[in-house]
Amino acid sequence: MGDAKKIYIADDEANIRLAIRAFLENSGYAAEDFENGDLLLGAFSESPADLVILDVMMPGSNGFVVCKELRKISRVPIIMLTARDSDLDYATGLDLGSDDYLVKPFSPMALVMRVKAIFRRMEFDRQTFAERSLAAAGSAGPSPSAGTAGSAGAVFDAGLVAGEKLSASEEG
Repeated sequence: MGDAKKIYIADDEANIRLAIRAFLENSGYAAEDFENGDLLLGAFSESPADLVILDVMMPGSNGFVVCKELRKISRVPIIMLTARDSDLDYATGLDLGSDDYLVKPFSPMALVMRVKAIFRRMEFDRQTFAERSLAAAGSAGPSPSAGTAGSAGAVFDAGLVAGEKLSASEEG
């Protein structure tokens, strides 16, 4: 699973933790599970995950505390899982920086679909940012000192960073 997205799961209920892990692994993700939030925070500081799933009510640091601590060091997507279904708990989870909030009991397939949706949105945002960056760079137009004239009147950008592709823009 070299390219698989890494997902950390913290839940004190082993059966829930292992079921989530199995569903995620069957969907192609690399999942690690922790019986409490403190263990997850320790692992995250050593090797950050691509997404975190947190139970709210756990011994030690609860999911709200872990979410708040993660937000101090990372923008990793966080999904909260909890038996607490009050509007206040929902608002607290989102206000602390979680990206989604699922109430137990929940469908493991619904959780996997939400994970996929978050990763899909992240990829879309990356692509959109890259396209906007390219468009902004292209709208400045070639400057006489930045380019070298090529054949057939094309101008090539001589100030490329290693790994970038060459592009030609036709003049007039």
